[in-house]
Amino acid sequence: MIMIAYEDADIVIAVKPFNMPVQSDPSGQMDLLNAVQQLIRERDHENKTILYLVHRLDRATGGLVLFAKHQRAAHHLSIQFQNRTIKRVYHAIVSGIPRQQEERLIDFYGKIDEKIVCTKFEKIINKQKKRYYPIVR
Repeated sequence: MIMIAYEDADIVIAVKPFNMPVQSDPSGQMDLLNAVQQLIRERDHENKTILYLVHRLDRATGGLVLFAKHQRAAHHLSIQFQNRTIKRVYHAIVSGIPRQQEERLIDFYGKIDEKIVCTKFEKIINKQKKRYYPIVR
């Protein structure tokens, strides 16, 4: 179930589950943009809702996604993302106590049966992303 964390006249902030695309992709899996539009249309009993995507999260990443409710808001938010005046913060939940002060996170992306997957265990790898992150104790 998709949850809306915040909404006003200009924006909607939705909680994106991990392993869900933000926008439509070849996998055919329900995406967050369409799911949130459908949720709002059903809630408000109208069929006019159009949301504008102003940023994305990787499929494997769960978290908050900001949508604009009209073109003017989309334009202003896009400028803020370009100028980096909107700050993104990522947190990870881990099990145990990390031994190092900094560690490397590697995500593996690939396709299995023409569906895009993200896993650390698959042998079929199309793209590899590496990020360094500090350990917060």
